[in-house]
Amino acid sequence: MATVNVLVLIHGMTLETVASTHSPAYDVLWDGLKRKEPLLAQKIDKVVHVEWGHKLVGSPPNGPADDELTTDAENTIQRASSYDQVRNDPSGDNHPHPTPPWDLPTHAARRITKPLKETVLLLGFTDAVFYCSPDGERAVRKAVYSRVLSQLEPYRGATEVRLHVIAASLGATVAFDFLYGLIAPGVVPDFVADRQGDETDRERFNFWRRRAQLPAPTLVLGSKTTTGAQIPLMMMRSKNVVRVLAQGQRLDPTVIGVPRSGLPKWCIFYDVDDILGFPTRRLFDAHGTIQETEVNTGLNPTDAHSLYWTNAYVLTEVAKLISQNL
Repeated sequence: MATVNVLVLIHGMTLETVASTHSPAYDVLWDGLKRKEPLLAQKIDKVVHVEWGHKLVGSPPNGPADDELTTDAENTIQRASSYDQVRNDPSGDNHPHPTPPWDLPTHAARRITKPLKETVLLLGFTDAVFYCSPDGERAVRKAVYSRVLSQLEPYRGATEVRLHVIAASLGATVAFDFLYGLIAPGVVPDFVADRQGDETDRERFNFWRRRAQLPAPTLVLGSKTTTGAQIPLMMMRSKNVVRVLAQGQRLDPTVIGVPRSGLPKWCIFYDVDDILGFPTRRLFDAHGTIQETEVNTGLNPTDAHSLYWTNAYVLTEVAKLISQNL
């Protein structure tokens, strides 16, 4: 079996109160990429849809996995913390501050801050908080890694497997961790050391890690695209990375398969109005291999965070990136 190209799609934070599959969004993204570069339909051997963080039809009969509880938990938090519901709570334990109707500046400000707090933060950033906990990291990685590894099984006999990853928001961090675990030399991946997956998934992970660690690796990063990502914030999870950054040094991109120099391998897209999406390129010691582009995806922070995958410019550049790395 010759070189195999696998496209992995990983969604990010879920800002909706009702959980639903991301397959429609994945299909729109993939169709958009094929319109930009029709050759992709022939060259991509497998498209992997990754779901995590919410209950789906067909959840295990013994109940949802730990990562599938986040949407329900966030809904409970939002109902308890929503300003309108708190303000209307008649309990004697509740003491709201009266804001007169003629205080127009305050009311105007709240029309901006309330949606940010109660949608982007309470429904979205709480996913990142969950992932930063040991239990949350284990649950999310188990869901994401298991899905990708199971879809790689038919390609064990391939001469080379190239992973092309498109990840949004928090999914970009999970994808970074997945690639780091497979590609970074001289480390024992947490997924294996901490038994974050079951025995089958750990065996599969170790198989592909061995392929990625060969002198001439046969599992490689083909391309990586991240949109609206919090990678700069999430770097603070590691004391070793904190030490590097505290010395004003840049990070090594080769630990996820991105060369220090050469043609583009990783494209980063951000909207300055997206309060959850941050520029990332300048954290890494890379020249030419990481491209970073500011785009305008929406008129408000929620749309700015959610609409990268339907942006015509983003689709054009991502399709080009993948095509150049097949």
